[in-house]
Amino acid sequence: MVGYNLGLSASSNTVRRFNPSKSIRTCDAEGIRVILDLNTEAFYALDEVGTAMWSALAETPDINAAFSCLKDQFEAEPSRLSEDLDRFVAHCEALKFVDEISSNGPSKAGYPVTAWRMPVRPFLLHALFSLVSTYFSLRAFGFRAVYESCFTLRQTTTTTQDIGRATRAFVRAENLFVSRRAPNDCLLRSLALFRFLRRCGFPAEHVIGVRRVPFAAHAWVEVKGIPQLDVTAMKIGMTTLARII
Repeated sequence: MVGYNLGLSASSNTVRRFNPSKSIRTCDAEGIRVILDLNTEAFYALDEVGTAMWSALAETPDINAAFSCLKDQFEAEPSRLSEDLDRFVAHCEALKFVDEISSNGPSKAGYPVTAWRMPVRPFLLHALFSLVSTYFSLRAFGFRAVYESCFTLRQTTTTTQDIGRATRAFVRAENLFVSRRAPNDCLLRSLALFRFLRRCGFPAEHVIGVRRVPFAAHAWVEVKGIPQLDVTAMKIGMTTLARII
């Protein structure tokens, strides 16, 4: 998502610059904007007006330009529209959906991560280790830190191993390690499977999707576009919100 500028008010000459926070992912799902907060694992679905405001802020250089864009879309009193836009901006700041860019440059905050790769044999022990380490990493560091660390696991296509053999080993490992939220913990399962396959050299991709009506969210793993260990029907009608490639 591109950066955008926000101001204190639609009529103010003071312009503050913001970027979308690194802790969120967004997508358009059937005409509305859906936001995933990686810090809290919470999904937010904006209504039609909120979606229009988010789009205006993202596609214009500052809040005054966004106000002009919205004024052309809605038949509303300028003063009322200005107040609504200011409240929307304040709400986005309160939820930490945006990061302010100071005069000294963007914030350097982030999570230190370490990339490492496991040997490919034996699959069962590596799959079990991936499940256990992912479970305790999520508990200790939270979803965002674990999710962002996955970007350091580079995609390769060098393995000559059988993907079917690897996924069967992962299923056996799941029988040895059952989380409290199983079988509904798609985040733990998908992240553990993604890390396991990447470390074994498979070109795995982690996907998070959403559906508007009825609202649903799901995470799964694909290899060369084929879902792994996931029911295809779960993803019918889902829009991709985030993907690690």
